[in-house]
Amino acid sequence: MLNHLKLKHPNDFSETPEKVKQSSVLDFVQTPRSRRFSSTQSELITNSIVDMIILDYLPIRIVEGKGFSKLMSIIAPEFKIPSRNTIKSRIEKSYSDKKESLIKELNLIDSVSLTSDTWTSNATKSFLTVQNITLTKTGIYSQIFALNHAWEIPAIAKLTSRARKLVGHFKHSTTITAEMRKRQKLFGLRQNELIQDVVTRWNSTQLMIERLCEQRRVITDVMLDTTVTKKCDTHMLLKDHEWDYLVEISAVLKQMSHVTTYMCLEKDVSASVMLPIVNGLLKKHLKNSEEDSALAHKMKASISEELITRFKPYDIETASTQHALASLLDPRHRTLNFFSPEQKKVAIEMLESKLDDVPLKPAVKTS
Repeated sequence: MLNHLKLKHPNDFSETPEKVKQSSVLDFVQTPRSRRFSSTQSELITNSIVDMIILDYLPIRIVEGKGFSKLMSIIAPEFKIPSRNTIKSRIEKSYSDKKESLIKELNLIDSVSLTSDTWTSNATKSFLTVQNITLTKTGIYSQIFALNHAWEIPAIAKLTSRARKLVGHFKHSTTITAEMRKRQKLFGLRQNELIQDVVTRWNSTQLMIERLCEQRRVITDVMLDTTVTKKCDTHMLLKDHEWDYLVEISAVLKQMSHVTTYMCLEKDVSASVMLPIVNGLLKKHLKNSEEDSALAHKMKASISEELITRFKPYDIETASTQHALASLLDPRHRTLNFFSPEQKKVAIEMLESKLDDVPLKPAVKTS
């Protein structure tokens, strides 16, 4: 048939379309063999693999895995996967470059403040974290709320210690924990586990106390059940007035925890809200009420004293700081209602003096 078409109908045969072949996924993904990877492209992919391993904490042996090889054969079939030793040397070079860059930055800094903290991972490995705090050119720096003085009140220190032991009693017994879950279902409470705090982190203590108060009914019921709790362990159950104190402590600390969380957000402005927040804490949340116990009064007074010492919200010099300037430029706080009239005057004069120093561009004449 083909010969007949070629001999008798050459014109018609030339117009016969070739057989259409359905393209596969690989036809769209794979690079033609004739087009080789350039050195720049190979270097880019290799560096991307190194970054992936560093950022996601992946093992170096991933480049030798069958799954990774299969993935790369589809994405970039012409790319030669670097060896394990190559990736290792690239990671070491990246570390050296970062280290050298950091040393150069530190050499440009006149003074630093170092803080350290020890912590234990879930794998029970001990680590030491060192934080370096420096003053930037703008003079705007971060302040951290510290509540160390509040824990120095003997009654609060003793109460939090008892709460910590109570949580530990439940944490160390699978029988009591299982019984707690049963009674949570029975009482219709949330099946939340108790939280063991970290002594060096006050916000974790607040979470521990809050969870204890939430599960008070279940905890009391389990501790008073002699079929579950040994008689010698019942002394760990908190007394009624101690539960009341925990509720007050949790309420005070919760406000501080909210503030700390907000100030640590990276996407929101923090410089302009620092002074308004401190002022709000002192005049509202830390203000004593008639319902407060003597212990709550002491705690609020201790935290207030700490805030005043650190942030100096009532000093006239505070009105000329970068934080005051940031608040004045923030539409939300430009009225400076948290300042006294004298402080407002100082802040406004400071802004005006800075505006006088700003060079003005000459007006453009239009014809």
